[in-house]
Amino acid sequence: MRWPLAPRVWLGWHARWWCRRWALEHGEPPAEVVLEQLIAPIEPLAPTPVDFWARARVEPLARIRCASEPFAQLVDELSAWARDDRRRHVASVAARREHK
Repeated sequence: MRWPLAPRVWLGWHARWWCRRWALEHGEPPAEVVLEQLIAPIEPLAPTPVDFWARARVEPLARIRCASEPFAQLVDELSAWARDDRRRHVASVAARREHK
């Protein structure tokens, strides 16, 4: 089954965006991003509810290695800012714990 909502070419760009987003929020990039599709048959007129997860299967749509994929890394200025911001956050949390 194909992903009907967007052309598959956009999946790579979406995965790259997740690489950059993770790096911005956590201060370091992830090793890889995997976009997956969850598929399960649903019978609309079934007399009893069907266990969705028992019949579901997961299919990978895109797999991106963030370190080697073009445009999957933050620009240097943002990368440095994210690392410094993360350090400041960790330091402020530690300081708050010390004052309690």
